[in-house]
Amino acid sequence: MKCNGLLISVIVSLFFFIEMDINRYYSYWLLDIDRIKTTIIITLLFCVFYGWAVRQYYNIKFYSEKDDLTGAYNRRFTYKLFHRLLAQISRNNEKIGVLILDVDNFRNIKDTYDHNKGNVVLKNVSDTLINRTRKSDIVARWEGNTFIVIFSISERMSLLSMINCIKNGLEERSKRTQMDISVSIGTAVYPDDGNRLDDLIIIATDRMLEIKSKRKDNRRRIL
Repeated sequence: MKCNGLLISVIVSLFFFIEMDINRYYSYWLLDIDRIKTTIIITLLFCVFYGWAVRQYYNIKFYSEKDDLTGAYNRRFTYKLFHRLLAQISRNNEKIGVLILDVDNFRNIKDTYDHNKGNVVLKNVSDTLINRTRKSDIVARWEGNTFIVIFSISERMSLLSMINCIKNGLEERSKRTQMDISVSIGTAVYPDDGNRLDDLIIIATDRMLEIKSKRKDNRRRIL
């Protein structure tokens, strides 16, 4: 959107100067058609090059920040965003919630169907997380089938409300796509559980694995 706006602005500005050039020569009865054609061609070539250059810039920017499969942030850029969020919550006297989300039965999905089916599931999870969080929140693909959500905790957004929002979104997505999509979620809170992102992730991951283990034990008891 920004790219298109910049390109349109450049085109309008260039043609504005072309029109001034034409009017100046016309007013002196020195209208040079060849010169005007050359100016127009150069302008069009510049616009094409400009569009290509801007497109390349945003492609490079995207792949330096985002996971190419899911469109969520990548791990490296998440660390940068976390430090920005730290500065923000320190001003607002808030806390930070960290969620580790692991897609349930992902190995079975790939074994039962194929690799492409697994990618579709990951994309659906990522889209749900991005759509169910705020623009200020951080949604990243951490590794494999594991995602992370980092957000500021406030009176309007608690850990529980974020988890419920995500789970409701995944249920809706499952019905719409006719795919059974669910996740196990572990939580950690800054600064209660730690001051470093790595420490918070370790704690949230341990809690997520504990939830998965309890689910397996319950299934065994039922069987």
